[in-house]
Amino acid sequence: MTGPDDAEMQAALEQLPPGHPSSPRAADGTRRPPPPRLQDLELPLPGSWPDSLEDAVPPGPGTPGQG
Repeated sequence: MTGPDDAEMQAALEQLPPGHPSSPRAADGTRRPPPPRLQDLELPLPGSWPDSLEDAVPPGPGTPGQG
């Protein structure tokens, strides 16, 4: 099954009235910003952050696993 190509989809979106949720234009006619890329919203896995508390706090007495 083939769908419309990008140019056809963009043309269809341009036909929507300003303010429509899928329209590239806000209700006042100004152009909406592009949606964020999902990879920009993705958070790293806990413990893999460079400034993770696990990396920043040196083990001391009472730290689990330290004898």
